[in-house]
Amino acid sequence: MTTDNPARATRAPEYKPVEHHGKEVDEPTTNARQGVENHNVRYVLWISTGAVVVLFGILYLIFFA
Repeated sequence: MTTDNPARATRAPEYKPVEHHGKEVDEPTTNARQGVENHNVRYVLWISTGAVVVLFGILYLIFFA
């Protein structure tokens, strides 16, 4: 990919170029959602949220039970 903008030259391969059809712009799904789906981000979110809930439960038992 050749471009004048060095930041765009280092984009991940998941990001496809935007296609222009006159006034309409056809933007690929990954670009439109501003991120990629893989990389296990959802698992980090679920595990960390569960850990916080467990931690608050333990703290509740220690201080209020």
